[in-house]
Amino acid sequence: MIAALTEHQIRRYARHLVLGAVGMPGQKRLLSATLRVDLDGPAAHVALAYLAAAGVGTLAIGRATGSIGADEIAGAPLLVSADIGRPRLAALGERVAALNPDSEVIEATDEQPIAIESAGDPAGALIAGGLAAARAIAAICQERQ
Repeated sequence: MIAALTEHQIRRYARHLVLGAVGMPGQKRLLSATLRVDLDGPAAHVALAYLAAAGVGTLAIGRATGSIGADEIAGAPLLVSADIGRPRLAALGERVAALNPDSEVIEATDEQPIAIESAGDPAGALIAGGLAAARAIAAICQERQ
């Protein structure tokens, strides 16, 4: 786990630090955590954005082979039309880094358990992705050291 937050991180995560459910220990755990997110639908893309914004240190992306298709942009809040045709992992890595430089995107391995797997109705993706991310964040913050 990281020893201390930088001044920039304290400013970035100020709202998290005052929450009893997160606080300094929880934010340090988030920054040190690795979560696997399988891209199996729009909700997974939404969850990815929330997890990056929360400061999860490493986001291991499963099912990220291939390139971004035009149909994927509508359900993926991090992606833009310029990403169409780009390699999925590279595009997501760039977009996550732009959202939060503390979060890194890597390709998932079979050894990493799936933390977010949320296929389903695209209309409910925002809610489903947000709930999946919130559950994962809460679990990390509540871990005992």
